[in-house]
Amino acid sequence: MKFNVFHRDSRFFPYVFRKQETFIIKDTMIKKFETGNANWDPVINCNDSIINDYLVADITGPEKLTCLLTNDSYTQLNISLRGMSYNAADFQYAAHQLGYYDDSITIGNTKYNAVSLCKGAPDGTYNYIDSTYMFINFQQGILKFIINDTLIYQRVLH
Repeated sequence: MKFNVFHRDSRFFPYVFRKQETFIIKDTMIKKFETGNANWDPVINCNDSIINDYLVADITGPEKLTCLLTNDSYTQLNISLRGMSYNAADFQYAAHQLGYYDDSITIGNTKYNAVSLCKGAPDGTYNYIDSTYMFINFQQGILKFIINDTLIYQRVLH
């Protein structure tokens, strides 16, 4: 995956091309993750931890980029880049719900339709930052990241 990286110092300045970064997906694997803990839901007599199999992509590149596909009650794509986490649920790909549907986005001279967006939050928190977003669609996957309104990672698809 190649990205053009743009940066600006503040909202009063335009974005300037900084560099191009390439990320290589070396492998995908199934990892087991423990969810919940002992006595996490005693109402339904669930006294044990639950072990879920998640699909994880082993990605190398100049920045830390992680991708994880969960196997919870609904499938969720968890992506982390530059200390920000993005969580896109399966229903966000299929329906225009909850403000996640952004219709289209233009990258270069190409317009991509059926684009969803989800807000990003600092890793390990659920405190969303208004200016941090990930744009995705079902066919191409990741299209663009806007990080703290000063940094843009825009996918090079052709």
